[in-house]
Amino acid sequence: MIEGDAEEPPRPLFQRFWFWMLICLLFVGPAFLCTGPDPMSAMLFSLLFGWIPFVVQDVFWKVVRVCVKGHKLQWALCLLIPMVVSGWVFFEHSFFYGKPRWVIARALKEPAPLLFLTVEFSEDAWTDYVARLRVHLDKDYLRNALEKHFERRQFLDGMPHQYFLKEGEGEEGVVCDVETDSQFSYALITYSVD
Repeated sequence: MIEGDAEEPPRPLFQRFWFWMLICLLFVGPAFLCTGPDPMSAMLFSLLFGWIPFVVQDVFWKVVRVCVKGHKLQWALCLLIPMVVSGWVFFEHSFFYGKPRWVIARALKEPAPLLFLTVEFSEDAWTDYVARLRVHLDKDYLRNALEKHFERRQFLDGMPHQYFLKEGEGEEGVVCDVETDSQFSYALITYSVD
């Protein structure tokens, strides 16, 4: 047994409450932020799914207490798991990275790059799903995707270049157009699904 890892006396109730609230925030915080800027979605999300982290914490804590020896290791695991889950939620579903990454991959018909900078992002899904984003991507990635899957319409010097999906590239009901400049320094993507 590791020295100093003996069973500690129980902590006062208020200390345990704040510790579990911290773990809950590690679960809920990123998920809450992933709902985007719409406060109604955030409230609905928290009403429907806000209780899940407490159940997960309780079950996980009971399993860890039985399976893992050592008080410090138990607490470390109870912090590590929510942090990993939070990172995954941010990576896959966040409004500033995960959702734009999904739209880029669907719109440009290529796996999205790991690094990009989203300047603007909005989505609307009342009747059709419509996403608009302004993003800075790797120039070679953008050029290759546009040459492979899009056709360029006529343009005037100094005006933005407009690209539209080639015939047969999009699934039925999918419309996508991309605006960029001659240096491919940005992409203004409009992606909609009927």
